[in-house]
Order: sequence, then C-alpha cells, then structure tokens
Amino acid sequence: MYITFYKIKISSIILLICFLFFNSCKQEQTKAKEDRIEKKQYLPEKNEVDVMILKQETFKKEIISNGKLIALQKNSLKFDVGENLEKIYIKNGDYVKKGQTLAVLKAFTYQQAYTKAKISLKKAELDFQDK
Repeated sequence: MYITFYKIKISSIILLICFLFFNSCKQEQTKAKEDRIEKKQYLPEKNEVDVMILKQETFKKEIISNGKLIALQKNSLKFDVGENLEKIYIKNGDYVKKGQTLAVLKAFTYQQAYTKAKISLKKAELDFQDK
C-alpha cells in the first residue's frame, strides 16, 4: 500500500511539473504573438508628397518633410585658358545674367606675355629701321 501511495505521489509531482512546463511555454507564445501585433501597429506610414517644378514666388505654406531636391538643369564653366582665379563674384545658387562677370583670372602670366610681346615689337621695329 505504501508503494502505491508513493507511486501516486511521484506521478502527481511529475504531472504537476509537466503541467507547469507546458503552461509556461504557452504564455511565452502568447507574449511573442502580442509583440508581433504591437510591432505591426507601430510601422511608420509612408508620407505622400506632391512634386512640382520650382519657380520663384511668395511661399505661404510650411512643410515639414524630408526629401532631396534635384536640379533639372546644370551648367559647367569652362575657360579657354588654365589659370588660377583671383576673385569670384558669385556664390553657389545665385542667379546670373547674360554677360555678367562671374570670376576674374590672375593676370600675372598674361601681363608677362603682353610685356614680352611689346618688347619683341619694339625690337622688330628697331631692326626694321636699321636696315
């Protein structure tokens, strides 16, 4: 009789441990499902943004948004000679007009060439007069 009572007691303990084990696993699965549901609820929505060609006018609205602006037209400056710049009269993004001076090249090299040409001209004139 004592052995059967002992077996029943051991069986009950094992059964209780199994019940607690399976019950705790079920709670973890429930928590995992709740976490997935919460994550789905907090996904950011995409902001719809209207796009238009920019023109100069009075701006009356305040827009709070992130994005990138891309220029429709870009121009590059090319010079016939390669020399350092002495002064730049404009800044990036400034409006310019046709014929407006944008930058000035350093004139030292060109002044030297001009002076040499003047000296050569005088020498040639003197040589011409001597003949």
